[in-house]
Amino acid sequence: MKDHIFTKKTRIDVPVETLFAWHARNGAINRLTPPWTPLTLISRKGNGIEKGVEVRFKMKTLGVPTIWEAEHVDYKENCYFKDRQTRGPFALWEHDHLFHRDGPNRSIMEDRVRYRLPMGPCSLPFYGHAANELARIFEYRHQVLKYDMEHRIGKIKKQRILISGASGTIGQALVPFLRTCGHEVVRLVRDPSDSDEDALYWDPYKGQLDIEAAGPIDAVISLNGVDISRGKWTDRQKKLIIDSRVMPTRTLVEKMRAMDKPPSVFISSSAIGLYGEGGDAEITEDTPMGRSFISEVCDQWETASLGAARGGIRTIQLRIGVVLTPAGGALERMYLPFSLGLGTRLSHGRQYM
Repeated sequence: MKDHIFTKKTRIDVPVETLFAWHARNGAINRLTPPWTPLTLISRKGNGIEKGVEVRFKMKTLGVPTIWEAEHVDYKENCYFKDRQTRGPFALWEHDHLFHRDGPNRSIMEDRVRYRLPMGPCSLPFYGHAANELARIFEYRHQVLKYDMEHRIGKIKKQRILISGASGTIGQALVPFLRTCGHEVVRLVRDPSDSDEDALYWDPYKGQLDIEAAGPIDAVISLNGVDISRGKWTDRQKKLIIDSRVMPTRTLVEKMRAMDKPPSVFISSSAIGLYGEGGDAEITEDTPMGRSFISEVCDQWETASLGAARGGIRTIQLRIGVVLTPAGGALERMYLPFSLGLGTRLSHGRQYM
């Protein structure tokens, strides 16, 4: 079977040195991975994108869990780097990342993939689908890359940011973004066996957190809370929904206030559910709180964060709307049946999000 070649080029208005350096940052691969084909890093040997680096990911191919292993086999600073699959769903996968200078403040990003599907001649009918999927994936990658590169706000001061709930839907998108902006992220984790150098163990329900062990912290972002769309709202589930938001927030506030040098800002997530059902009415921050269960959840959630403000820490209550992504939440569960033509309109179809 012959090899197939896929190529994608995009002009980006930044110097080639800036573009290349971005790819070498921790989190770049996660930032460029489309939400419909999530990758989970299992292990890494070496740092950056230089020759000899080996990575191991967990992914899904047609809904089936798959291991993808790759090694970096070539590298020239500000010009190119190359990785090759050593284990995974393809019979052959070689990916050249090429960086072309197009003037002092402009570059051309070129991705060139040489690939071959498994099962020899039996895979011939699937090459059309593979080419379409590669086009879709790299269109996403190049859009994200171009936007991130061209919309940077001046020179960003590097900060150390502590994040709770980093494994959630929002956290999995936010952490790579912050890292590729040049920030250092410390993740609070519930698994004491997590040995990643960026992980710090805590048990928010027992008030256990050695926050000073994280070193100097400039900002804390709280993204705690179980998914409200999973499970029936029994009394037990309602208590879990509240406790999973309020108790971690209280623990963070207590530990931040006890620090010798507290962070300058605390961003505590909340939700627009605070306002309840508003229909087509215009909602502002002055709109009264609603009367629904979720309104009560948000009220307790925000109240728990106010202790940080009383301790002199600038506190932001981030009222987040409905998060729509195939990587998690409601859209993730609706995506498959609708893609198979099995979706349908729910109720009268005039609901607001």
